[in-house]
Amino acid sequence: MKDREEQLKKMTFSEHFEELRKRLVRCIIAVVVVFVVCFCFKEYLVDLVTKPYEDLRAARAADPDSQQLGKLVFISLPENFLFHLKVCFLVAIFISAPVLLYQMWHEGRWAGHGGGA
Repeated sequence: MKDREEQLKKMTFSEHFEELRKRLVRCIIAVVVVFVVCFCFKEYLVDLVTKPYEDLRAARAADPDSQQLGKLVFISLPENFLFHLKVCFLVAIFISAPVLLYQMWHEGRWAGHGGGA
């Protein structure tokens, strides 16, 4: 283990950039793969995100004294599609966070910025 750490400390500048590039590519691949899976379940994810608002809207509709909430409306044509993309992207970032954090931790450790002895 110490030999590996010593070897990493002796890496040249370009070798460090090559290692960083590999880790960034791994992060991007992880996010893209999870995003594709999330996009297959986009309706379920959007329903999951909007359910609290819809529940609150239904509860306020039952109470005549409370301020009524309007239903969600998409004004422009691509707005609905972009909303689905944003939800899927945020869920993909959240789900792939362990991979992203692992890659960042190792890159920071190798660069000498913490994360290990």
